[in-house]
Amino acid sequence: MPLRYEMNISSYNKIPGYGFDYWISKAMIDNFSNLLKERLDCRTGLICGNNEKYIRYWFEPIFLRIGFDYKSCDDTLDCIYRWFPYNHGGDKRRWYGSHFEVVNFKNNGMSIKSEKNSMLRNSGFYFKKGITWNRVGSGVKFAARMASQGFIFDDVSPSGFCSENDYFDILGYMNSKVFNEYLRLFSNGFKVEIGHISSIPYKGVCLNIVHTLSENCVFMEKNDWDAFEISWDFKKHPLV
Repeated sequence: MPLRYEMNISSYNKIPGYGFDYWISKAMIDNFSNLLKERLDCRTGLICGNNEKYIRYWFEPIFLRIGFDYKSCDDTLDCIYRWFPYNHGGDKRRWYGSHFEVVNFKNNGMSIKSEKNSMLRNSGFYFKKGITWNRVGSGVKFAARMASQGFIFDDVSPSGFCSENDYFDILGYMNSKVFNEYLRLFSNGFKVEIGHISSIPYKGVCLNIVHTLSENCVFMEKNDWDAFEISWDFKKHPLV
């Protein structure tokens, strides 16, 4: 006799968008009483309007003209730097890395603002520490990584912002199997939008071990990234 699966259709009302995901358990559905958007504010960012004009790999311009560790757009006014670190997709890496590009944002992006198709969306969040991911191609084995202070982010690298106390707990959760299982309910595997992330359930565990393990993962991935010449913080190969 074939197995029969029964579920009250009203139970799916708890899922944002009322997705009919028949394979998930009642316990998974009940977790939707607490959503990640209550702790993580997800935003899309800059559209330059002309990528070839404003975006470079970090080793292309004069390195001394790159401004690091800036805190806000206002700080770029009348400063000596033209280029600033830019989260613009890149390799799908967890925890840390994919720092390839810089963007010409001199004088608060004055030149970019004159471009016909440019948009400085959510500029109040530029340069702030957050969590970023690749919007395209991140659905399978989702990868979240640290967006350090001093970076501008764009529409292909959306970012989420939270309190410092929640930071490593949320970053660890977003790189977990549980998170990936929930993400399957919303994403087809090709694109992961901010709406998908915001709809996933989350309840802080408040365990020091989670914070510590997540922080250690960032530390190890940073060391790995900086061990090669593709990093602007490269000093020497670890075998030397």
